[in-house]
Parts: sequence; C-alpha cells; structure tokens
Amino acid sequence: MNIGVRPTGPGGTYTRQDHLRQAGYAFVTAVLLVTLILADGALVNRFNDGRLDGLYAGVFVAAWLGALLAAVACVAYLLQAALARKRPR
Repeated sequence: MNIGVRPTGPGGTYTRQDHLRQAGYAFVTAVLLVTLILADGALVNRFNDGRLDGLYAGVFVAAWLGALLAAVACVAYLLQAALARKRPR
C-alpha cells in the first residue's frame, strides 16, 4: 500500500516533480495546522472557563508538533528536489 505521492520515474524512482509535489503537500499540511493553532488560540481567549484548558492545550501541542514536522518535511523534500536527477526522456 502506497500512501502519498507515487513515484513516476523509471523503475519506481522519485523524480524532481515527485519531490516538489511532496513538498507542496507538506506545505499545505503545515499551513492547515498553523490555522488550527490560531483557531485554538482564539477559542481559548473567547471561551476561557477553565474546564477545557487541558483539551485546548493538547490540541495546541499536537498541532504545533505536526506543523513543525510538516515544515521540516517540506524543507527536506525541497532539498531532495534540488539534488534529484532530471527525468529521463
């Protein structure tokens, strides 16, 4: 089972376009998680009754770690794209 971008190169290798597509997906994921962090912060400020502070904190930490991981993956895929060979014609 293959999850994510499928390699399109000869023999199932990843091409530069594949790495760029992976970087794009990682970037979109990081942006969505940062949006979740901002929404979580707005909810904490609006509904600060103390009962859900643990839930808000858990969502914040999980989204922050996920956004960090997605950003690191985006940079790694961009570096792989820069170092990848051109697709043979």
